[in-house]
Amino acid sequence: MIRTTRKKYSLKAKEARLGWLFVLPALIGFSIFTFGAIIRSLYYSFTDWDLLTKPKFVGLKNYIDIFTNDKYFYQYMGNTLFFVITLVPIVLVFSLLLAVLINKKSKGLSSKIYRVILFLPSITSTIAVSMVWMWIFNPNMGLINNILGLFGLKGPNWLNDPSWAKPALVIMRVWQMSGYYMIMFLTGLQPAIPRFYI
Repeated sequence: MIRTTRKKYSLKAKEARLGWLFVLPALIGFSIFTFGAIIRSLYYSFTDWDLLTKPKFVGLKNYIDIFTNDKYFYQYMGNTLFFVITLVPIVLVFSLLLAVLINKKSKGLSSKIYRVILFLPSITSTIAVSMVWMWIFNPNMGLINNILGLFGLKGPNWLNDPSWAKPALVIMRVWQMSGYYMIMFLTGLQPAIPRFYI
């Protein structure tokens, strides 16, 4: 019994070391290119810097100017809040729904084909995606407005109307991002962890 327990713990320790070995490149990359860049950006936010000369420390002046003198700041903040409040919940709910729908025990190719089709937008170039959705949102010959026209409805001028441009971008991003999070939810829904590790 003691030997079995020791063997189990040594296996877990070996698996943990191997796991850290695989995660290490991602941690190093994150530390240098993401966390390091965030810290550097925070430092530059307290300076006056034109990219050519040495940064000059100005304290909170930049932040004071943003809140008092920048006429676009609150508009930008409102746009950001709109995307956070609408995009994040819709993507998470839609991704979870897709993951539940394709989480089947079927051994056929149908489930795998659905996964590939739903994941493809996540790995497609944003430029290519934008070109496709510019055609879909075209007010004169776009797919959405043509479908609405079949029911006698006049579609909006999606990307040129300020009241419809942001919802149009949300629709595009939901279509592009849902496949990525669907795979993450699908991984959590499937019993992939062997029972003896738990």
